[in-house]
Amino acid sequence: MKIKLKINILIYTAFWCLLIGILTAAYLDLVNWVIHFFWKFLPAVSHIPSYWLPFIICLPFGLIIGILNKRLGNYPLTVGNVLNEIHTKGRINYHNWWKNMTLGLFVLGGGGDIGPEASTTALTAGMVNWMGDHIKQAWYTTNTSFITQLKTLWLTPLNNPNSSTTFRSLFKNTTRYKLYILYGVCWSVLGLAFFFKHFPQEGVFGIHHPHIDWQIQGLLVIIPAILLGWAFGRY
Repeated sequence: MKIKLKINILIYTAFWCLLIGILTAAYLDLVNWVIHFFWKFLPAVSHIPSYWLPFIICLPFGLIIGILNKRLGNYPLTVGNVLNEIHTKGRINYHNWWKNMTLGLFVLGGGGDIGPEASTTALTAGMVNWMGDHIKQAWYTTNTSFITQLKTLWLTPLNNPNSSTTFRSLFKNTTRYKLYILYGVCWSVLGLAFFFKHFPQEGVFGIHHPHIDWQIQGLLVIIPAILLGWAFGRY
């Protein structure tokens, strides 16, 4: 592979992973806003007693969710659904992102206890899969023009978006594969932190940065905890 293509893909990956982190954070903020709107704002302006809210909000939302589930399918996908689809098919169908987003907002807004991480996992996994498909498509191209290569990465239609071939199959060296993952995750976390820094959120899901007075004694707990967590994960 030409060095220019490698550089272009690294730039492309950094840009999209940064954007994926921002969009993930924006969705979590949107979830908080929807919940606050229906369960805090509307009752406050309409002076609805809190004990009536389950009937006024949950019943209509339950009807709407039931109709949408019947027409669109069993969405939003749970974390277990996402992991199972990836393990069995090697990918996730990102064309259904709008179903996960729509049903996720309805379920969470209506008081459903699926947790914001459920639909968020499906949306984030879909964005990552979409990006990987475009990188895979451009991986074997020979054009080394920077602008042309970026256009190829962005505009070229996918040959077979439903194939089970994954981005992992491009790398025989698993170490390189893990480095690409780490590279992308770092940019995504940066995008997430950037969004939450400028748009801090409160509510069901919040990320904060409290001041912590670190002491050396904490290492006696933190380091063994990390090692035990790693060992349990490997097991």
